[in-house]
Amino acid sequence: MSSSIANSSAACCKRFGVTFDDVELHPSDQPILIRAWWIPAHEPVASVLCVHGANGNREEVDFGAFEYYRALHDRRINVLTIDLRNHGASGKSANGRLTFGGEEQYDARAGLDWLRRKSPGIPILGSGDSMGGATLLHLAVAGGQFDGLVLIDPELDNEDSITGAVAAMLGIPRWVAIPTAWGAVHLLQMPSDPVVVARNLRVPILLVQDETDPVTRVEFALTFSQRNRNVQLRVVGLRADDAVRVDSGGWGTHASAFRRQPARVLELVDQFLAGLAR
Repeated sequence: MSSSIANSSAACCKRFGVTFDDVELHPSDQPILIRAWWIPAHEPVASVLCVHGANGNREEVDFGAFEYYRALHDRRINVLTIDLRNHGASGKSANGRLTFGGEEQYDARAGLDWLRRKSPGIPILGSGDSMGGATLLHLAVAGGQFDGLVLIDPELDNEDSITGAVAAMLGIPRWVAIPTAWGAVHLLQMPSDPVVVARNLRVPILLVQDETDPVTRVEFALTFSQRNRNVQLRVVGLRADDAVRVDSGGWGTHASAFRRQPARVLELVDQFLAGLAR
């Protein structure tokens, strides 16, 4: 039965012409509930697990999540989109904090396992932005089997991304945020950087990187693509025909590649999917 978590969600889904079913997932590492939406397509050619970034949820307005789901749905792609632990309507973990994919990968694995049971015989993809991208990379390295990954402004270096996030949210110079980021990474024992752990990952990856993103910076996307030949890096820059304008350097600039240039990003996704089909 189609339903929603909140009235605003139902209104957005109606506006963008998609219906969804509520799904409950149970990760293997902790007794918590992960909530998700299942958006089935007619005669699907693929299924995709969508994973949001830190401090977001499956509605992710800044990313343009509903427009993205609708675009995938229109391409006959099933969508399963989850709220990670400690986010949205999902349960809280034992420590209640972000782990940049270290623990969140178990939520994504529960979604991937559910999706494989639901979608036999068709390709299974992962799509994530920011920490969602890091989560998918950690899962893939740990054995999660995807036919391809679409990463949009993914978090690839923990300390640098935290530095950029603190600076962007508070409007302070990056150097002021460096001690906070160092403490978060080293004192809280964050997992290894995705750019390091996924350097030998053998799965096709489309990496769409906004060259102006102050949080997940382009230099790490370049490094990742140089280390891993399976990464197809496509850099998106500011253009006069951007669909929306964002504040330069602020938090709203982060993970905004799709919201600013939806046609270009979808063109890249189409090309990537066509390559997988060959």
